[in-house]
Amino acid sequence: GSLEFSFGEPEKIDDLPLGYTNQVKVLTLSQRWVLLGFITTGQVKAYDSQGRLLRNILDVRDYLKSEFDYNLKQLAKLDRGKKVGYRHLFESVKVFGKGIYFLRSTADRYELIEMNENLALTKRYLYKFKKSPENISLDFTVRESPDKDHLEFLLIELNPEAVRVIILTPEETR
Repeated sequence: GSLEFSFGEPEKIDDLPLGYTNQVKVLTLSQRWVLLGFITTGQVKAYDSQGRLLRNILDVRDYLKSEFDYNLKQLAKLDRGKKVGYRHLFESVKVFGKGIYFLRSTADRYELIEMNENLALTKRYLYKFKKSPENISLDFTVRESPDKDHLEFLLIELNPEAVRVIILTPEETR
């Protein structure tokens, strides 16, 4: 194959030093848009098919403001040569239908945040469980239920005993 083109630019936030680790996920939302979702800062950048930045979307970051502020404080220590810990604002992100779904995994819940095709946050699905730092989900997929009246979220759950798939459905369908 051949390289058609390459695009993107350094991410600069609040005078943080370049070189901090900000994992990124790449998605397509139709043939016209390519989205980059940054896990550590919660930013979503939308590019057109020619690589031009169309929008810098801060809705996920703003929704998770306390986690973002914590990360800024921690990452600011990098320039002093310290090792720092930081939080993922989301673990994984998927496109399904006309929506984008962000997975958050914490010690006592899984949260799926829905963004519509206009890149606005629209819904939040929350699944609480007994607090356990041993359970974590890093990836998932979305599908319609067999009767097509609701979504199902299939999460890969990692715990000390096993790797398993759990299927979660919205509250109103249970």
